[in-house]
Amino acid sequence: MTDILNVDFEKADEQACKMEHAISTSTLDRFIEFMEFIQFCPRVGLDWLKYFDEYRLHGQDPDKCLARMKEFACGFRGRIKTMEEVGEER
Repeated sequence: MTDILNVDFEKADEQACKMEHAISTSTLDRFIEFMEFIQFCPRVGLDWLKYFDEYRLHGQDPDKCLARMKEFACGFRGRIKTMEEVGEER
């Protein structure tokens, strides 16, 4: 929670203790695995986490989103075309 959600350590520790008692071990394990995946997967990495923080603070920015999607264009060609068309209509 501190590395990914930027929750301060004391609050994260308190919340983690509550989570341990409120959800199943398998769900908690899956949550931990997801956090590890986000941190270590080369396709997302730490930049993606910065983008998440920026989104949380400022909301959606279609121009920034489009630029980032182009960086990952291999799997997103159809979505990029749709966003470009929407941008032209504005």
